[in-house]
Amino acid sequence: MRAVLEEVCRRRHATLYVVGDTGPRVTSSLTADRTRQLLTIEGTAGKYEEMACPLLGMHQAENAAVAVGLIDQVAEAVGCFCGRRKGGIENVRWPGRFQVVSRRPTIVLDGAHDEVGAVALAQTIKLIFPEKV
Repeated sequence: MRAVLEEVCRRRHATLYVVGDTGPRVTSSLTADRTRQLLTIEGTAGKYEEMACPLLGMHQAENAAVAVGLIDQVAEAVGCFCGRRKGGIENVRWPGRFQVVSRRPTIVLDGAHDEVGAVALAQTIKLIFPEKV
């Protein structure tokens, strides 16, 4: 897949940014109550620290880094500063994506609908509820 993207970018004289490689870098840690993850994202336009993202799982941290990286690139291209990255990440809602609807008993709703989603769901369950697995 990456080879295909690299080839398309080469043909179009575009730069390919890959989270953690050629693009934004992200670190993540869980809040004490495991309801949010604190993200620090280093994008091309700056470093955004301790964004309290309500979407859980490393895949969601990487998705947030993609969003920040995209905003950084668009802002640079049009010559403006878009300062709402942190607010956007902290206020995002995605019902049905690792949505914890109850903690007693533990009930999680997730619409994982393919192999990649199922793997991400399993990894997130192990991260958020290690005592349950």
